[in-house]
Amino acid sequence: GVRAGYRLSNWEHPVAGEGSRERTLVSSMVAMGEAGQVKRLWCVLQDVTAERETQRALAATEQKHSALFETMAAGAIYLSAGGQVTGVNPAAAEILGVSCEEIIRRGPDGNWKYLSEDGSPLAQEETAIGRALREGGPCAGELLAIWNEEKDEWRWLLANAVPHRNHLGEFHTLQVTFSDVTELRQAQVAVRESELRFRSVVESSPIAMHLFAVPNEGPVTFEEANAAAERMFQARAGRGAPLEEAFPLISGVLNSGIRQVREWGDVWHADRVHHQERDKHSVYEIHAFQTSPGRVAVMYQDITERTVAEEALRKSEEQFRLLWECSHDGMRLTDEDGRLLRVNEAYCRLVGLERPAIEGQLFNGCLAPESRQEALDYYRARFANPGRVFNGEGEVTLWDGRKLW
Repeated sequence: GVRAGYRLSNWEHPVAGEGSRERTLVSSMVAMGEAGQVKRLWCVLQDVTAERETQRALAATEQKHSALFETMAAGAIYLSAGGQVTGVNPAAAEILGVSCEEIIRRGPDGNWKYLSEDGSPLAQEETAIGRALREGGPCAGELLAIWNEEKDEWRWLLANAVPHRNHLGEFHTLQVTFSDVTELRQAQVAVRESELRFRSVVESSPIAMHLFAVPNEGPVTFEEANAAAERMFQARAGRGAPLEEAFPLISGVLNSGIRQVREWGDVWHADRVHHQERDKHSVYEIHAFQTSPGRVAVMYQDITERTVAEEALRKSEEQFRLLWECSHDGMRLTDEDGRLLRVNEAYCRLVGLERPAIEGQLFNGCLAPESRQEALDYYRARFANPGRVFNGEGEVTLWDGRKLW
């Protein structure tokens, strides 16, 4: 005899259902008699189709995640709750300058060198990884630098550390992702340095300058003025004041020019802008240009004295023109060679020639041919002694034979 007992077995069997393939898990138990014969057979059938479909979907999702993990441009590292590295993608190895195997071997405490955003040394426990492992909470958007051993340089990273918990709320995995933003960081540093240099030039410049904020919508607002501008303008505008309040007398001209610069990026120029401030009347030449998106600098050159001088010169020239044209005495203006640059009407009547016929010609052309060379030599001798005034009296014979004294 065969000893009586029970034999338990499980197997999975596909069953063709209506329009689909279903799977059934069969559990059976056989009761054996003393002689080894089957006395009873118990079978339990369980439909496991949904469970198997879920497993297949999970496998497909894990396959997609694995492909994304391996090919993504950002670095990615997985750590256990205890701090052991469990996964590293190729991008992380390239950014850190060591192999994936070396990252796994060294772990987060493996003699990595860090810098904080301000450039000071940063301890590992104060990084996003260290804080997330210690506190169990997410750390997002951390900017830090890590030493790349392969390239022998600091690389700036934007890092995120996100802990994952199971259905019981237990922390089991830390997902760390980071992007290399070194080039962006260098560009930002260069922009800040450029702005500092520009601000230094502006502040020390003898040219008055204002800076304005120019949003896409809303009013233009005053930001700051350099020392020269504060000396030039008696009124003091507060930071953030609308342009119309800060400089009401020239706001119309400034607003139009600033908006033009903001829209087109061109350099704008306005000449002879008059400004009355209390008892002071000034005339400015204004230039505006864009220093950065949304910010415009306006430079003022005080041309009041030049404008006054130009006006005085204009009046003087007008008086000279009236005197020249209205005089009954003949007058001529000649160059060093004796060519007539300008003559008045009295001179034309005196020599009997029209102005177009003699201007630009030698003055001795108005004389008789036999006396022209003598007159020219006398003229050049006088011209060789600048600053002396010559007064003379004599008889001349004109081109038409008339004699004048």
